[in-house]
Order: sequence, then structure tokens, then C-alpha cells
Amino acid sequence: MTAMCLDAQLHTTAFEIDRGFVSHLQERFAREPEFRLVPGDCLKTMATEMRDSAAPEFVLGNLPYNVASQIIWYLLGRANGVRRLVLTIQKEAADRMLAAESSRSFGPLAILCNLEYETRKIRTIPGECFYPRPQVTSTAIVLTRVRTVPHETKTAILAAADAAFSARRKTLLNNFGKALGDRPGAERRLTALGIDPSRRAESLRQADFLNLAEAFPELGQARMSS
Repeated sequence: MTAMCLDAQLHTTAFEIDRGFVSHLQERFAREPEFRLVPGDCLKTMATEMRDSAAPEFVLGNLPYNVASQIIWYLLGRANGVRRLVLTIQKEAADRMLAAESSRSFGPLAILCNLEYETRKIRTIPGECFYPRPQVTSTAIVLTRVRTVPHETKTAILAAADAAFSARRKTLLNNFGKALGDRPGAERRLTALGIDPSRRAESLRQADFLNLAEAFPELGQARMSS
């Protein structure tokens, strides 16, 4: 993938944690002016590298399955999102990203993807396509940004989603009552929105979370200041 990017004359930054691959990349692409290597754990180095720079136009890679959701959350949650991502991740994580509204798998990750991106499955990849063979099935997906949501609005929606799904098996009244520290107040706000407080978060639609963000603005403000 790195070679293909450089062949297309794209400025390419590679994040790699494995020391053997770091040595290989340094040796193979040492004379490539458009190549930059960032060794180490990308969960730590990516935030540092992107703190004072614009988001990359494209991101591609086979993400480490144990931290894939965290990487995706960071990239999509930034103020200036990536234009397109092409990723191979564990099938279960892809299913959560592609989950339909009001389905049992619908949750904060799907809400985040739906805010600004069109998410499409490319194909399922069985374990025998890899060496060594993993014990899981993989999915290749592509996310294409189709709209831009103001960062404050996005933060408020994600804060509302976090509160709603904080205990998936509990009701919205329980979860927002706890987040607000005011159960009667949470009940009044939910009822004013026309949302039954006894519902669970997975039964809501994407648009409901914008209404919840507007009804519980202090949750978004707390997230912005943290």
C-alpha cells in the first residue's frame, strides 16, 4: 500500500509499531522524498502528529483489530475530517459502523459514521486470506465524506449518544437522569421532545440524537471542555 501511494506521487505518512516493519520501510523507501515514517503506537503518535496540522485527505490501512474503533473514532471525531478512508477491520467492528437505525447493533460508532460519511462495505475477507491466519473474519470498508458538520454540533451529538448508550440495557430516563444528575429534569426534557423516557437508545433514529443534543446542551459543553 505504501508503494502504491508513492507510485501515485502522494505525500505519504506511514504509522508502524512493529520494529521489523519499521526497519524494512526505512530501508525500502529511504530515498523517497514524499515518504515519512512515524514509528510507535499510532494511538499515541497520531494525535501528536495531527495536533497542529490539517487532517490527511486519505487514510488507508489494515488497522490493528484491538484498537481499530479507537483509531476510527479519533479520525472521524476531529474538527476537520478525512475525505476518504479505506480500511480493513474486524467484521464485528464493521457491522457496528454499518448498523441501520433502530437496529440492535446501532450505537455511537454508527452515529459517528453517519454524521459526515457514507459508509460502504467493499467485501468480507475470510481468515485464510491472511498469514498467519487470524481467528476472526475481516471486512474491507470505505468511508467517503459527503457533508461537513460543525465541530461543536458534532461534539454535542456524540455526547448525547454517549449518554444514551452509557448502559445499553437501561432506559433513556435512567441514562440521561444519571448523566444530568436530575432524573425528573431528564424526564421532562425527553417528554418535551416526544421521546418516551422508557425507550432504549438502540430504538432511536439518527435524527433523534440531534434533538437530544439540543435538549441536553450541558453534555456537549462538558465534552468540549474536557
